[in-house]
Amino acid sequence: MRAPKAIGVVGLSFAFAGCQLLIATKERATPDGDLDAGAAHADGGEAAPPCASKPASCSGVDVDLCLDRSNCGACGAVCEKDGYHECSGGRCIDVRQAAWPSGPSVFEIDADTVLDRRTGLVWERGMATDAIGLAAATQRCAGRNTNGDAGWPWRVPSRIELSSLIDFGGGGDASAPFFDPDVFTTTNVANECLSALAPRPEEPCNYLFSSAAAGLQYECRSACSVRCVRRGAGVDTPRERYTFPSPDVVFDAVTGLSWQRQVANAPETGKPLFSPDEAFPFCAGRGKGWRLPTAFELATLVDETVASPKIDRAAFPDTPSDIVLYGSSTPSRDLLGLYYFVDFGTGEITHGWNAFNNPSRVRCVK
Repeated sequence: MRAPKAIGVVGLSFAFAGCQLLIATKERATPDGDLDAGAAHADGGEAAPPCASKPASCSGVDVDLCLDRSNCGACGAVCEKDGYHECSGGRCIDVRQAAWPSGPSVFEIDADTVLDRRTGLVWERGMATDAIGLAAATQRCAGRNTNGDAGWPWRVPSRIELSSLIDFGGGGDASAPFFDPDVFTTTNVANECLSALAPRPEEPCNYLFSSAAAGLQYECRSACSVRCVRRGAGVDTPRERYTFPSPDVVFDAVTGLSWQRQVANAPETGKPLFSPDEAFPFCAGRGKGWRLPTAFELATLVDETVASPKIDRAAFPDTPSDIVLYGSSTPSRDLLGLYYFVDFGTGEITHGWNAFNNPSRVRCVK
């Protein structure tokens, strides 16, 4: 067995069946987020599934109720077979929604795969760079499946899953790849893009992440390269994601973040649109711990299953539908003075927010 490359971090060696496997781990902090959030999933342990294995006999067929999409949690409990749902820990989850805590990623690196302990997702470390359509990409990912893949099949990633890998900072280098080259052996460059599962079945083509000069936009293309993903650990998704500790605060039990429920006007202008110079002190002024969210934190609120504004309107009932841009604290890597924002009309993360361009709404977080 060929040992994977160790990455200048903690190395753990395990001996079994006469082989030695070296697992390298690397922690990548989010550039400007709350590094304490999600620490329980970033301490070197596996994300704990609500059930690791639950063998059962359903209609005379042996199944695992923790993993089986046709018998998820109970015999006959079927997860939707639409490419967006899978069985994890005996519950059907929608891969278009964030299902992991906020905080830094911790990567466990093998020869050709990478496990992100925070999200529980296993990624291809390298990837084929030829451009193929979604049907071919789906077939290619399915071709990786073996009997040892713990019941979670290889597939094309969703938009939020792919976004969880983005290194927004790039170490201050605008030309650096958006995926950490110490972790992934093939990273996206200017002429490459990575396939992401279309947000809804009725989309005319696949949404794709691009690292071209346009920024972190998802462009509709007919062909692209693909980095396959599968789940490597179960996720204990709360049955009730959003709760309300006070009238103007929404607590997200999935990410561990608390959000400002109502959008507000900028104190300086009395208008609902902010510049970055207005947004940063506005959020800090809400009290201890409140701040402007990072781009990825904002992206975890995007609800791909609904039309604009793409957010849970039961949790955020007064979200305006006219202007759906929300500013973040994440600075653009290649345009000085600009920040990323999230478009809740399309779900895109892109840059171009400053005092003169794309005035945005603000939803503070802590």
